[in-house]
Amino acid sequence: MSQSHVRGYHCSSAISVGECVALDAVTSRTVIQTQTATLGSKPCIGLVASKPSSTWCLVMWHGPLGGFVGLTTGQQYFAGDNGALATSGTQSVGVADSDTTLLVDVDK
Repeated sequence: MSQSHVRGYHCSSAISVGECVALDAVTSRTVIQTQTATLGSKPCIGLVASKPSSTWCLVMWHGPLGGFVGLTTGQQYFAGDNGALATSGTQSVGVADSDTTLLVDVDK
């Protein structure tokens, strides 16, 4: 059984579960949506696994994360712009185990 690795961070209320996030350049205990289209942007540190409150989230960097819709089993996924998952890119974040579960393993 795979062990999950998560850590809590402050976040914007606009961030949703399942989004790719990066550390804020100003406040290291705060995460923002990944901005892969912006040159020099911070890399993804993980995906939001849950939001116990509107401004606090648990970020997973390794382990199974469910709740997705329409993933392609076996497909590798990457950090995309605005926190989205992408099917191509430069930073791998995991592989789909099913159409609803991503085996998160963020390439740092």
